[in-house]
Amino acid sequence: MLLPVKHEKSLGKNLQVIGIYSGIDNDYSAQPAGIGSYLLIPLLIASLIVPSHDWVARLFPRFAELSFFVAVMLEIPAVWFIIVKFVALLTSGVALYDDKIMIRCSAWTRFHTVVSEREKIVKMELEQNLLQALSGRCAMSIWFEGEEHRRFKIKAMKASEVRKIADILGYKLAEKVRT
Repeated sequence: MLLPVKHEKSLGKNLQVIGIYSGIDNDYSAQPAGIGSYLLIPLLIASLIVPSHDWVARLFPRFAELSFFVAVMLEIPAVWFIIVKFVALLTSGVALYDDKIMIRCSAWTRFHTVVSEREKIVKMELEQNLLQALSGRCAMSIWFEGEEHRRFKIKAMKASEVRKIADILGYKLAEKVRT
């Protein structure tokens, strides 16, 4: 924690002192055409809840009402998961400014914004499956130096843009193709 609790309006000015600017747009963003990489799992989860209820209701008719209640309650976080992943598709990306790199990404239902000095990157990786390779998209993973090496992953990036980011940063990019 670098700053005491502040109102959001005055927080931006205090962060500028340490080189973090508010209002920075992504230079490289996730591609809307890669919507499947963000929404496939949430949509599968949401679509399997009702059939699961039907299956449980047939197997255990005495618990049909309870199963229906549980199914309805599970649909609420499933729909929330879909909304979060859709917003993540629209907001994920990379911004490069001064000697800093800003990563915006999501993991499950949490959003992350990471600002670091460029030289603090420990590892950078481009991941593609066969379908992504054919469409020119990939997932970019970046690990930063710190107490723990934590991976931040941005899906649905253009592979050419990820290679360009690596060139700008002067970083040797590891490429991993999954089959």
